[in-house]
Amino acid sequence: MLTTADRYSGIEIGEKSIGEGFTISRKSVMAALAGTFECFAPANFEFKPEHSLTEGAMPKLLTLMQFFRDEICTNHTLEASPIALASFQETLSLLMVQNLPHSLFNRKPVARSIAPKQIKRAIEFARTHAGAPITIADMAAAADVSVRALQLNFRHFFDETPMAYLRRLRLEGARSDIRDAPPNATIAEIAGRWGFTHLGRFSLQYREAFGILPSVDLRRERRK
Repeated sequence: MLTTADRYSGIEIGEKSIGEGFTISRKSVMAALAGTFECFAPANFEFKPEHSLTEGAMPKLLTLMQFFRDEICTNHTLEASPIALASFQETLSLLMVQNLPHSLFNRKPVARSIAPKQIKRAIEFARTHAGAPITIADMAAAADVSVRALQLNFRHFFDETPMAYLRRLRLEGARSDIRDAPPNATIAEIAGRWGFTHLGRFSLQYREAFGILPSVDLRRERRK
C-alpha cells in the first residue's frame, strides 16, 4: 500500500501479519514530479494506493527499499554519507513518479532536446560538486532544464543516465583518494565519504571501472 503517513498510522494490521512502514518526504516526491512532468502537482494528487508485490514496478522498488533498510540503516552509515542519503531519496522519488500509477501518470512527460551548452553546464556542475550531496535535480537546475529533459538528453548524447555519470565521477574521486591515502586510511572510510555505503558493491563497480580492486590499488600505492 502506498499512502500518506497519517493514513498509514490508522491502518489495522491483521493478526499474525507484519506491518512495516517506509517514509519518504513529500517534498522529494513533489520535486520529482515537477522535474518529470514540468508542472506542479494538483492539490488532490494521489498515488494508486494498492500495488502488487509480484508484478509491475513495485517489486523492484521494494528491493531498493529493503536494501536501504538492511544495508544502510542497519550499518549506521548514513551520518557519514550524506551523499548516499541524497542520492537514494532522489532515486526512489523519481522511480516512484516515473513508474507507479498516480494522478499525472497518463500525462506524457515533456520530451525535448536541450542545447549542448546546457549539457556542458550540467557536466561542469557535476564535476565541480561530485564530492558533495548533489542530486540530478541540482544538475538540471545548473543547466536550467527539467530533470526529465536532462535524463533523455544524457541517454541520447552519452548512452547513460545522469546518475550513472555522477556515480562514475564519484568512483574517480574515490580512486584519487585511495591512491593518495595516508597509512591509516581504510577503503570503507574513503568509499563512504564518496557515497558508497556497500563495500562489496563499491569494490565491484571499482573493478569494472578501473580493472583493479580498490584494496589492490591501495596496497600498490603504499608500496611505492
